[in-house]
Amino acid sequence: MHSQGHDSHEGGHHAHHMGNPGGVPMAGRGPDRDGLSLDRLHVPLGPVLPDWPCGLVVETVLQGDVIQEATVRWLGGGESFWTEPWDRAAAGQPVTRGEAGRRRAAAHLDSLGRLLSVAGWPTAARGARTVRDRLLADAPREALTAPYERLARQVRRSRTLRWMLRGVGSAGDGDAMARLESWFGATRAAIASIEDEAPLDEERPARNTLHAELLVGAELATARLIIASLDPAPAVAHA
Repeated sequence: MHSQGHDSHEGGHHAHHMGNPGGVPMAGRGPDRDGLSLDRLHVPLGPVLPDWPCGLVVETVLQGDVIQEATVRWLGGGESFWTEPWDRAAAGQPVTRGEAGRRRAAAHLDSLGRLLSVAGWPTAARGARTVRDRLLADAPREALTAPYERLARQVRRSRTLRWMLRGVGSAGDGDAMARLESWFGATRAAIASIEDEAPLDEERPARNTLHAELLVGAELATARLIIASLDPAPAVAHA
């Protein structure tokens, strides 16, 4: 099923089309499968899928398009590009808070772009990735604030996105919509800090954990949204 949103954005009325999340059709919200007996299929997800965490493999047992069992594993590992400033600081190298803030903002925008793409909103995903790339290219703060705020307003005004993410993947940090909101706040603060020349004196930022049980009972398309909203890292993954 395709879901369409027509949202009012700053500067006029624009429509965006949200297609199949992650390329997986979303099931309707109707009655269950008419009592049919469905085969249980063993289906691995990953490690190579569009907008999928690098190295992640989720071994699933499916009945229809619903995950009955799931196991999480990772291929490879190693240090993350997104935490590299903190790793250098821990090794005694000089790193400023601004440098770390720039990398933190870019990491959140990378996650945001992945989630928006999986949700079927490629235009907004490109917007997030454009600001991310400007951050990584050392653009000054004044060149980043306005485009980031426009993106945040556009995404927050989407009724379709709220409908799609509300109640999805509820865990200790809330649902997918709550995680999206936390990215917005953290990104704004990180962009504001990129001119801070004080030495970095904080621990590396924690990455989310993907617990396999969070996927059990979810349809495939919903599972893609859950994973994208967590954007987990290998060091904190659990089966």
